[in-house]
Amino acid sequence: MPEKLMTCDEAAAALGIAEQTLRGWRFENREDQPEYIRVGRLVRYRPSVIERWLSERSYTSDETAEWE
Repeated sequence: MPEKLMTCDEAAAALGIAEQTLRGWRFENREDQPEYIRVGRLVRYRPSVIERWLSERSYTSDETAEWE
C-alpha cells in the first residue's frame, strides 16, 4: 500500500517550520527543499521524503556544518 501523503501543514509541522516557508521555497524553486508532489493544484509530501531530507541535514557535535 502506498504511503499516505502529507499536506503542506503536516509537512511544515514535521519540519518545525511555517507552511509559508515551504511555500516560499517552492516559489523560489530552491534546490535544497524537500521533494513534493503536485496532485492537480494541490501540493503533497511523502513522509519518507521528509524524514530523509531531515536526516541528510543532521549533524553530530564533532561534524562541521557547511555554513560554518
